[in-house]
Amino acid sequence: MGGLTIIVPVKAAVPNVTAVRLDPVTHNLVREGVPLMINPYDRNALEFALRLKDKYGGKVITLSMAPPSGKDFLESTIGMGADEAYLITDRAFAGADTLATSYTVARSIQRLFPNFDLIVFGEETTDSSTAHMPAR
Repeated sequence: MGGLTIIVPVKAAVPNVTAVRLDPVTHNLVREGVPLMINPYDRNALEFALRLKDKYGGKVITLSMAPPSGKDFLESTIGMGADEAYLITDRAFAGADTLATSYTVARSIQRLFPNFDLIVFGEETTDSSTAHMPAR
């Protein structure tokens, strides 16, 4: 297949922004009972990658470092038009900070797709807003 190979890392399960609440004591996000969704900024990145694919040909691949439950969210990226989706999962990843996450995602991309052309990230996540992943 000619054209570009575009990788779009996605955060598979962030709290739905319309249902987010903060714990009044800890000031942390309350995640229990809150519906989850793909990070909206990552959806935007995927839509951009799909437009590039339409214009230049090739394929769009999504991947996520997430628990096994992230599989359903990744399958939805196939429904949006991605050609392939990969779940990077291991219990050892639980509680990873952005440095560990960015390292794991980068090494996974290097190992799985050594000849990719472009990586498209969303600008940040709605659950932490650190914007670390694209820079790292």
